[in-house]
Amino acid sequence: MPARYIRRATITFSDKSLLMTLIGIPIVARWYAMRKIPWVFLLVLLLVLMFAVFPFYNTYRWSDPAMGQMNRMVVTYETIQTWDTDRYLQFSLYSFTRRLSAINSVAVVLRDVGRWVPYAKGETIFMPTLTYFIPRVIWPDKPVASQGRDFGRIFRVTNFWSRETYIGATMPGELYWNFDLLGIIIGMALLGLVMRLLYRRYGEGETLDPVRRAIHIMLLIQIAHLGWIASAVVMVTRTLILLELLCWAGRHYGFLESGTKPAATVSAPVPGSP
Repeated sequence: MPARYIRRATITFSDKSLLMTLIGIPIVARWYAMRKIPWVFLLVLLLVLMFAVFPFYNTYRWSDPAMGQMNRMVVTYETIQTWDTDRYLQFSLYSFTRRLSAINSVAVVLRDVGRWVPYAKGETIFMPTLTYFIPRVIWPDKPVASQGRDFGRIFRVTNFWSRETYIGATMPGELYWNFDLLGIIIGMALLGLVMRLLYRRYGEGETLDPVRRAIHIMLLIQIAHLGWIASAVVMVTRTLILLELLCWAGRHYGFLESGTKPAATVSAPVPGSP
């Protein structure tokens, strides 16, 4: 793994997502190249995520940033040493399951929209998408995205102490907030269609094209981190435009060639075959 990525993971020490992405990319790449996954390694990785990464990273984030990284790590380690079994489970397994329970955001949307929170009717999607597409170089005073913070305030899930916290509505939650149940049905169907089209272009084929597979893996990472619809659309679209331009330039100047035979065709023969 390149040293700069390790340094990046160290600098953003409280970013669990970055760490798991750096570890998970080789696993995903192995699947698309060889159609094999080290299941034992994945199980071990999941256990490490639940019982080591989550409690340590979350406790680290609660420490005083002014102490410096090394002192924060020492304080985090000493704090975890004081936990008993019940408290350790609370901050590891239970915290992990709560973090995956994105249904909480959907629940508050269902609770409040149509009662004391009006339907957004596209306000969180269409205009923000146009705004995000305009580079800050052209629009220096472009407002900073604050949808996650506004969501917590509008739906009363943050207080004075957590007023700067950003909370994702999730795609189903945002679709319901804008267009009710019909919005979820149509919106998620469109998402599935887009993912299928991206897979057909970059993830499958008769030949193993490493460039296209690499693009597909990058898109998977971005889709896995989907937040608000507007920012997601702009992020994925910008990425695709840039990568397609680079691929075109590579083919034009002879840096890229057609893919080779997939690894599956050179793998061990099926038992019983000649």
